Amino acid sequence: MGKLSKINLDESTKLFCFDKDTTKYLAQEIVDNELYSHPLIKINKGDVVFDVGANVGVFSLYITKKYAGDLKVYSFEPIPEIFQVLKKNIESNEISKNVKLFNQGLTRTDGPKQATFTFYEKMSSVSTMKEELIKEKFFDIQSVKTAALLYKIIRKRVNKFTYWFYRIIFFIKPVANIIYNLKRKYYLKHKKVNCELTTLTEIIKQNNIPRIDFLKIDVEGAEFDILHGIDESDWKIIKQISMEIHNDAEIDCITDLLKKKGFKNIDVIKDRFCETDATNFHKLFAVR
Repeated sequence: MGKLSKINLDESTKLFCFDKDTTKYLAQEIVDNELYSHPLIKINKGDVVFDVGANVGVFSLYITKKYAGDLKVYSFEPIPEIFQVLKKNIESNEISKNVKLFNQGLTRTDGPKQATFTFYEKMSSVSTMKEELIKEKFFDIQSVKTAALLYKIIRKRVNKFTYWFYRIIFFIKPVANIIYNLKRKYYLKHKKVNCELTTLTEIIKQNNIPRIDFLKIDVEGAEFDILHGIDESDWKIIKQISMEIHNDAEIDCITDLLKKKGFKNIDVIKDRFCETDATNFHKLFAVR
């Protein structure tokens, strides 16, 4: 696993991670900007929360601390090295009694039991089994989402003038390519990892789960597959959903599916970093 970095999620919460800068950015999105929150979504003490795509545990830690430990959280992370950091974060912050961990990914009912994931060692939150989708959609030089992340990293390391200089020249393509490729080699270091998969229905059955009050899915391109791993009889126990959608073509398919399963209030919003971007990332929120 190598040497880990550590950041403060808040005054009382320490978070181990692979890279400080990218994890600080992720934590800011989840905690400060409430990435998975929406006026439709209501979480109460005593609720059951599924964190599918837990990564190093930022959302699981945040949501558990926010509700003073009065939640039951099920966290899923398939890549073993990331899972070990997730486990370390849950245990070191003494919330193991609230958070149950699964070193598995979720997939569709007719999906494989194992899959090869691409593990980005310095950007673990974009590790994926849909590598081509993520390469095309996330790491393109014109990606506003990628640019936003690199701006955050650069800003931590240089003075204000230099930061704005870089930000302006980033959109001069020849210069942008030089700067981007220097960062790319470091941040896109990766390796292939075989991971275990199961379905949401299997997890529900094996753990006798009576309800899922909030289902958060952010798995870098495999979100739709997870919905197809839910048996008809299990849909009724799912009350609220927050999930990422990676392209326009999936929006209608997913909203139509959720309407058929009884979700009456659905809102799809464009990712705020992609308003002018070809990536077309969206967040979907659904409530019965």
